[in-house]
Amino acid sequence: MKFKEFLPEWRKEGKEPPELIKNKGWNFTDPLINEWMNWFQYRTYASLKELQENSLHKVDFVQKMNTMERGTRDIIFVSEFKDDVIGGDWSPVMNKIFSFYSDSTSPYYRKRIKVIFDSNVTYTIKSTVTINPKWASVDMRGSKIQTNGLGIQGFLTALRIDSQETYANDFNSQVLHLGIYLVGEGKSIPGSVGIEYVNTAGAKFIGMRVSNFESNIYILDNSYLLTWDHCNFSHAVYAVHIPAGRSNYGERLTFIDSNLGNSDYSLLNNNSQGGVHLEACSLDFTNKGIIKSQGGTTFLNNCHIEFNTEVMEETPFQVSGNGATLIVRGGVLLAIGTLPLNNYIVEGDGYSLFEGIKMHNLKTTTKQFASNKGVHEVIIGNTNNQHSFGFTKIASSHNTFIDGSFEFESILDLIWISADTDQISNRFKGQNVQISLDTKNYNSGNKSLKITKMNKNGINSPGAVSMALPLLKFDPKRKYPFIEWSMAKLNDNGVGGKIGIYFEWVNLMNTSDMKTPLILKVQSVSQTTYNINNKESKNWMKFNSNGNDKILYNPPLWATHILIRFNFWGYDGDNGNASINLDDLFFEMA
Repeated sequence: MKFKEFLPEWRKEGKEPPELIKNKGWNFTDPLINEWMNWFQYRTYASLKELQENSLHKVDFVQKMNTMERGTRDIIFVSEFKDDVIGGDWSPVMNKIFSFYSDSTSPYYRKRIKVIFDSNVTYTIKSTVTINPKWASVDMRGSKIQTNGLGIQGFLTALRIDSQETYANDFNSQVLHLGIYLVGEGKSIPGSVGIEYVNTAGAKFIGMRVSNFESNIYILDNSYLLTWDHCNFSHAVYAVHIPAGRSNYGERLTFIDSNLGNSDYSLLNNNSQGGVHLEACSLDFTNKGIIKSQGGTTFLNNCHIEFNTEVMEETPFQVSGNGATLIVRGGVLLAIGTLPLNNYIVEGDGYSLFEGIKMHNLKTTTKQFASNKGVHEVIIGNTNNQHSFGFTKIASSHNTFIDGSFEFESILDLIWISADTDQISNRFKGQNVQISLDTKNYNSGNKSLKITKMNKNGINSPGAVSMALPLLKFDPKRKYPFIEWSMAKLNDNGVGGKIGIYFEWVNLMNTSDMKTPLILKVQSVSQTTYNINNKESKNWMKFNSNGNDKILYNPPLWATHILIRFNFWGYDGDNGNASINLDDLFFEMA
């Protein structure tokens, strides 16, 4: 606070009185009284002048706390300390303010304080500022903290949130930090961090904005149960980064109504101990990927995810490592751009589930949504998918078929020619029967399975196709009540005939060989027929087993698969011109 009274100037220096006069005082009759009076007046003026000129630099912060006109016992206004800033660097001042709780001479000792910044002011910091969330909360009121010299002389972290306690159990949602606005000097500075969390639990951050660091948010040891609400993390390599190998960290990290976009990645989650929850967030226009996880668990609910296929360099969702899990439910997954993505929408040897999402314009060079490695499920909601894949509406966890809609580049399920006029050496190509993918005729998606009989040795000639569905082993209560597929003959060639369809319990070996599997044991279950008249075409027709038919319940314990066999002995293939198509194969494991 500046002095209000003007300084009484006195420039005549005079002479200093001797100690005797200083002790007993003067008399008006003393011959040098005028010089002594001048000395006293001048010394008084000089001392007051020095005090006014230097008091803001000399007065202790605690004294300033006791004289703040606007201050109270729990509120500190940063503007009161602007005259203590040296060289434009606010970091020493901020660190002093945020450490009052530990200063036993301060009236704020062991008191929770609220630090309020002036509105719309830029505060430059040249070293790390540490905030203890147990004792201080922040309200920035639209002001900005800007780093200067990031990456120089060990300055890599702008703000550190640290309770300095291994288990921070005694503070929770009452700790609110409002509008922290922090800007770095570019994501290309290696190791740069916007806000680092350590020993922090139960804090909530509202209206935070962090940008231009390699990692805008970085989670370390003993940090968990944190919430970010209506925040914006952008222009980084990683908008949010949870590294591997830390301790006691990562439980229930929640982002609500926030933007984690306009970066290389929205989230790098390599923590196998906790979980990241994104609720109604935007993950828009990342450059390399969206979610990248090595062992981490991530949940997205009702988020808006939008990216440009011509900019995205990698597979958007990468889920790898032991325990890696990604659950995406609701919201929008939208791509713009005309070029397909390289590889997939999701890949890795982890697990992912996409359920009830509106998807649009998703295209990949492989024409697959997910990699063959790992377990990746898709349950489509309201889908505008005319430029995308022909998804089934069934999750793979319910469907034993890997690709029952035949949208992949090759046949992935256990399907093979099981009878032919010659020895069978290739699962898909025999002398009398051939199996292929049909890109012109399909019930859904962009492909179906085509079975062609060549009529070698006439109409009544050997020809069969089998498909085996693996059973859950070592479960005496296992039940398999439902099998479904669509079947068609889409031209009027040939004289028709009948195709026998047989269900059998089997024990198989050599299922990974390109030759036909070896059937060690078989037991018939049931059968039906598909009848075609002379010159008849048949549109897509759905076949299914009755879910209430107990004949498909309780397979024998020796059975490894249930087998569906299509016998073409009595069917006229018209020398390869009367193919049969199958699509949308589904086998539910109950």
